[in-house]
Amino acid sequence: MNRSIPSLAFCAFTSAGFGQLVDWQCQNMAPACVTMSDMAFVNTSTGYICGGLGLLWRTDDGAVTWNDISVAADHSIRTLQFLDAQHGFGLGDGLLMRTVNGGSSWTDLSTEPFGAPISVRFASGTEGWVLTTDQEVIHTMNAGDTWDLRSTEDIASRLFGFADGA
Repeated sequence: MNRSIPSLAFCAFTSAGFGQLVDWQCQNMAPACVTMSDMAFVNTSTGYICGGLGLLWRTDDGAVTWNDISVAADHSIRTLQFLDAQHGFGLGDGLLMRTVNGGSSWTDLSTEPFGAPISVRFASGTEGWVLTTDQEVIHTMNAGDTWDLRSTEDIASRLFGFADGA
């Protein structure tokens, strides 16, 4: 369903290159009762914004207009990552989701037997990592169909320059 969303203002900007701000333009996005939580742009034209109540919007013209491609209200997306205009991942309310058609439909991804996902990053359409509520780092090589546990000791050694308390 494509429809315009009236009400709450969302401000987007255009750039002349290398971060030089040229013009601020406000876009009307969502009902005032909805909080927008994240956005992801895959290029200068195509981007997505998500918010509460399962609301999701897509632009194909650099944020001049937005189309409502919302998901079910019980599947609110709080954070987004898109790899290209078609392939993306969403996270919300302890649920990880994947789309392969630009957000038109989403597939729930299970992280069982590990904890619920709280952060997600994909390097490609198949390889990704999730941080869980149990403070586990899990890894997939098949777009989230299966997961394996990764050592957090390796992360500590990279962050702090040591491992095993040394």
